[in-house]
Amino acid sequence: MAPSGVTNASLAGVCAAFAGICAKFALSPENPQVLVRFLDSYIPPSYNSWIIRGFFAVATLTFNSLMLTLTAKALQLCPTTVQSVVTTSAVNFLVTGILGTVFLGEYVGFIGIIGMIFVQIGVLIISNEKEKVD
Repeated sequence: MAPSGVTNASLAGVCAAFAGICAKFALSPENPQVLVRFLDSYIPPSYNSWIIRGFFAVATLTFNSLMLTLTAKALQLCPTTVQSVVTTSAVNFLVTGILGTVFLGEYVGFIGIIGMIFVQIGVLIISNEKEKVD
């Protein structure tokens, strides 16, 4: 069974969120210290930063490529373009909030969580709405 348009749109949103997190790691002045310490035993420390940045830069490009492919498939399979775009954006918003909290220690307050819930409810309403024919 082939994935539906909403599934492709959701996966595109997840890929977009991971691309954003990888870009933050690739471009940040301080790389995650756990990775630097791990690579110290295998690679000279002077190259660690560049290797980590390069890895995350390639991961960013990979996730962006996957996101674009999945978005194109979602646009073909969804009954309306609005459903595809809103689903991708909402899932991206939600997953970015979770990844930012887990990997970057960013704070998402109560209002942010309520906002994420309302966005997901809106996506649910749009996804279940039938296309009107004139």
